[in-house]
Amino acid sequence: MSRSLRVSSKNIEKVKFALKRNNYPSQNAFASEVGLSRATVTSFLNGRPVDFLNFTEICEKLGLNWQEIAHQDFEEQNDPAPPEAVKSQNWNGAPDASIFYGREKEIAELKEWILTDNCRLVAVLGMSGIGKTALSVKLAKKIQPEFTCLIWRSLRNPPSVADLLADLLQTLSPQSGQQPSDSTDENISRLLQYFQDHRCLVVLDNWQSILKSGDFAGHYREEYRDYGELLRRVAEESHQSCLVLTSSEKPREIAFLEGETLPVRSLVVGDLGEEARKILQAKGLSGEEEWGRLIFLYRGNPLALKIIATTIKDLFAGDVGQFFKHSLALDVGNIRGIVEQQFLRLSPLERDMMYWLAIEEQPLSLKDLRGLFSGYKFSQVVNTLESLDLRSLVEKAEEEVGSKFTLQPAVMQYVTNHLVEKICQEIASFSKNQQFKLLGNYPLQKPQNSDGQTGQPRRIFVWIKNQLYTEGNFSNNSSVLENLEEIKASLQGKPAIEVGYAGENVEILLKALNAE
Repeated sequence: MSRSLRVSSKNIEKVKFALKRNNYPSQNAFASEVGLSRATVTSFLNGRPVDFLNFTEICEKLGLNWQEIAHQDFEEQNDPAPPEAVKSQNWNGAPDASIFYGREKEIAELKEWILTDNCRLVAVLGMSGIGKTALSVKLAKKIQPEFTCLIWRSLRNPPSVADLLADLLQTLSPQSGQQPSDSTDENISRLLQYFQDHRCLVVLDNWQSILKSGDFAGHYREEYRDYGELLRRVAEESHQSCLVLTSSEKPREIAFLEGETLPVRSLVVGDLGEEARKILQAKGLSGEEEWGRLIFLYRGNPLALKIIATTIKDLFAGDVGQFFKHSLALDVGNIRGIVEQQFLRLSPLERDMMYWLAIEEQPLSLKDLRGLFSGYKFSQVVNTLESLDLRSLVEKAEEEVGSKFTLQPAVMQYVTNHLVEKICQEIASFSKNQQFKLLGNYPLQKPQNSDGQTGQPRRIFVWIKNQLYTEGNFSNNSSVLENLEEIKASLQGKPAIEVGYAGENVEILLKALNAE
């Protein structure tokens, strides 16, 4: 009968050194030469059970005495399996990922981190709808044979950390009969002890649900602060397991502890690329010559493309070209919801920066942003930009003069629409002594150029002018003009610091509307 053997824990470093001593550049190279799977070689090098014949063959190839390095209490295959060989899975709440497009590169990189580099903590990050959840399920399905235990949990309706730990401990060791402690630290210690004794994979989806809104990215809601301690200890303490989390915001613990050669890594999930065409094809769309344009506008976001493809199918008989002719791209209500759930989480300063990036339209350098936020400390500007980056809400372009930052088209469209609506509401609901927070904060006209000529109205100005008639608050052009004249009169004599850009914005609106 065939037996399974595993390298004893005290000899694991010895076998890994033997791989280097024999000049094998990677595990892949060694697996290829010995004619075994990469998974088998990885299991051998990390002290997990390997078939007897494969075990001895690897040892012979590496010049090792198999009897000296093997754990001695191996079992016959037909005998009851030892605890570390028992496979258990719990996919409570995991969605179906059977229909899955692309992401081969991302899955390969994550597998490398988890199985080869033995990362203890991995974050899968990206904006809403980009496919983080589906990727986490697909990844876990692929690598589950390498683990003793697998647990997948969603934090969409987040439990307290005490309840989560109790759930994990009960699922991992249902026969122990041990009740959870009242101490969070003690329960984390029990979990980590299990992580040391067994090879476990735990996936926690929707981590952003426990993070605070209205503050910079990565800060916990008060009742979930102990989740940060769980992450820190999983990352810093030695064990043979891996915790994978998905989030639209990067937790601070990940940002502080990650590194290319460290056991904490993060992967930002980006554009689906050409694989996104399969989504449009599955939806039965035509006008294939326009598909690339559609994918670019939505940055290959799978959820956004599914939503917009449904709209095109229902309203335009599936013709993408007809959809673009009606100028509806980026302005469909369900698409707005994808961005809105992240935008509403922002701090006031982050929203301000998003508004400026939308108004300016073109990429801005850190120097440009510092000029726009001259009333703030430079550290505040840097922290705000960093926070937006942690939320996957800004795009960064590397240029010769340095990095520049902008918004994805769909995000820019949402932010511009949001700002236009708020400014129109300020104008429509005008009352004396009203402060114009948005109308006064942002110029609707570009500044004078170097020749002293008046700058041109910005694109947002045209949107506001048109939106004033569709708000339902003004019956005609005259009522709009009357309201703007009242606002103009109310601003006269007030300090410039209080008025801001409101005075000149009202002037250019009056001039444009009178001309019409």
